[in-house]
Amino acid sequence: MNEFIAKTELIGQRPGKQPISIVIEIGKPYLRGNDPEEWGCPVSLTPLCKNLRDAVGGDAFQALCLGAALIINLLEDFKEKGGALRFKDGDGEFPLDAYAFGSATKR
Repeated sequence: MNEFIAKTELIGQRPGKQPISIVIEIGKPYLRGNDPEEWGCPVSLTPLCKNLRDAVGGDAFQALCLGAALIINLLEDFKEKGGALRFKDGDGEFPLDAYAFGSATKR
C-alpha cells in the first residue's frame, strides 16, 4: 500500500500459539477507472490476511467505511475463533467495540 491514511498495531494470540504483531492499514480512497460511481479503498491486515481486495463503494466515503468495517469483521472473526487481541504494548484487551460505528454498534 503506497499511501495509508490510518494505521495501528496490536497483538493477536491464537490459543496455544505465540503472540503475533498485527498491523492494520487503511489506504486513501481512489476513483476506480473512469466510472465516477465506483471508488476503491485499499486495506491490509498483516499477517492475518494476505492480498485483501480493496473495499469498493459508490463514493469515497462509502469505500472508506466498507474498508474499516471489513477490518473490524475480520478481527471479530479472529476473536470468535478463540483469538485474543491486545494493545501493542500488551496492556489490556483491544476494544473492537470502540472502533465500530453506524449499524455495527447496534449488534
